[in-house]
Amino acid sequence: MPDNFIGQLIAGFTRNPITKCLLAVCVIVSLTGFGSGQVSPCPASASRSACKSFQQMRAAKDPDIKSALDDDFAFVCFSPKKDRFFTVAFSVPSSGYWFPDSDSNGKYYVEDWASGVDVSINARGSVSMQFFEDGMSDQTLLFWSGPLNGGPWRAMHAHIASSEWIIDPSDLAFYGGCNDPSSSSSTLCGLKIEQAEIQMDETYSGNHSVTIRRSTKKFSETLGDDTVTGQCLEFRKTKKPQARTGNVPPRH
Repeated sequence: MPDNFIGQLIAGFTRNPITKCLLAVCVIVSLTGFGSGQVSPCPASASRSACKSFQQMRAAKDPDIKSALDDDFAFVCFSPKKDRFFTVAFSVPSSGYWFPDSDSNGKYYVEDWASGVDVSINARGSVSMQFFEDGMSDQTLLFWSGPLNGGPWRAMHAHIASSEWIIDPSDLAFYGGCNDPSSSSSTLCGLKIEQAEIQMDETYSGNHSVTIRRSTKKFSETLGDDTVTGQCLEFRKTKKPQARTGNVPPRH
């Protein structure tokens, strides 16, 4: 055996980035720590092709994937059967976007809301869903329209303190839709985001619905007569959702 065999073996062993982790402490980074170009692990149930497509698009800084992961919350859900995945991405409205609920004439339902009593409020905003198949965009949905007299973001028990809205994160919800451009009264898709689940239904492509259980990241997607279940990844910005959402609006 050559005298320098052991030294050469160790040198080659430590040059390998995988085996370096066997000789040193390896740090496991949470999903929120990945940069936009880094590869993320996929759920065990994800099809290999769907996982590969997502990883390739993310590593290439694909604008659709980057835009979704730039939001406060993003779910990426993988088909277990084929090269298909979809994203759900949203951010909680920031300061200045929240207003007390009002009637069709703009009159607030609770007139003494500035005194600090609980009041229901709403904010305008949107949520996007994108579906990808075989590495290509298959469908994009943008949910933005809310109730007639308010925005789709809701909080039912907000109150004023120190001239700012105080909202418990568990009270936040989104009830939005998208309208048929040829008919102002026809809604083609609807999305509900609550603390327990995210639910979507749309009629653009026939019978199409999605449900995501937020605690377990499990999802179910029905498209036509086919239903698949699988697992999602959740990405969150490192900052915590702000309870104080903005200055109070002017009184009417």
